[in-house]
Amino acid sequence: MKKLFKISALIALCVVLALTAAACGSSAPASDSGDCGSGLTWSYDSETQALNISGNGQMTDYENSTDTPWYGAKAYVKTINIALGVEKIGDKAFYGFTALEAVSIPDSVIAIGDYSFAYCSAMKTLSLPDTLGKVGDGAFEGCSALTAAFIPAEVTSLGTNAFAFCSSITDAAVLASIDIPEGTFFNCRSLDKLLLNAAITEDMVADTAFKGCEIGFDEASSTESKTAAASVTVKYVDTDGNEMAETTVQENIAYGDSYSIVSPAIDGYTADKLTVSGYVYGTDESVTVTYTKDEVVETEPVEEDKEDKEITPTTIIAIVVLGVVLVGIAVGAFLLMRADKKNAAKGQTVRKNDSKNNNKKK
Repeated sequence: MKKLFKISALIALCVVLALTAAACGSSAPASDSGDCGSGLTWSYDSETQALNISGNGQMTDYENSTDTPWYGAKAYVKTINIALGVEKIGDKAFYGFTALEAVSIPDSVIAIGDYSFAYCSAMKTLSLPDTLGKVGDGAFEGCSALTAAFIPAEVTSLGTNAFAFCSSITDAAVLASIDIPEGTFFNCRSLDKLLLNAAITEDMVADTAFKGCEIGFDEASSTESKTAAASVTVKYVDTDGNEMAETTVQENIAYGDSYSIVSPAIDGYTADKLTVSGYVYGTDESVTVTYTKDEVVETEPVEEDKEDKEITPTTIIAIVVLGVVLVGIAVGAFLLMRADKKNAAKGQTVRKNDSKNNNKKK
């Protein structure tokens, strides 16, 4: 009976664990690979949290994000790698990937579907290929961590609300000669640097395209460049403005690319910027590194006190007297010790004699 009870309890425990696992779900999709379009496949690596798309062709458009084959991994994917050969990213393909930090989009991609990357709230950087021709409605809407937006020169179709509610974007560039539709940068409240193709006129910009931004069409810079490449110039001077080292110039830095320039070491001086680094967003930059002369701490030599080292006659007499006193004390102590020993010996002899006399009397 007891054995049957234990078996029943074990079975019940297994059932409970199975139901709990089913209720909690898994950190990986039901399957880790499959098809996602004509000639395209996908795979998910739960260890690296990377979703990989490969093959040749166009990705499937999805009516809802729940229809995507990788939906089970949606909350866990940190990296999306799209291989060369993929021509289109499907509608809502990566909608709401809240853990997504980075995505690589190759030159073969000519179209990004509607809401493809909408509300990917952890994605900070984005690089779109120069060959891109279409950006769909709300393609990057709600990407609240995104810091820069770049629409390449070859884009011929830009959807509404493409970058709406991207509250962290500070720099944006539209290099294509196209209309800027409703809500393109709506409520991008941090946007304060804007670069537009010189061919874009005010009548090509919708009323709400820059609504809620720090900058609008009237304050934007214009360019005829198709890459918006720029340069960084670093000058090295001292506190008086004197040149301390040869000026460094890095040219043709693409829009959104980073730079890092180490300041030269100069003996006896300290630079206020050990490294000059940042990102370039279509405008030339100039940075000055100032060198401050190091303070030299001078220590004065310590003069020896000659009087302290000279032995005077008074010192000699004091030493002699001290020596005599010490010898006297030692001799006195010795004599006292001898006297004590003699007295002790006499006392012992007297006690012996008294003992003998007492024995005789008895």
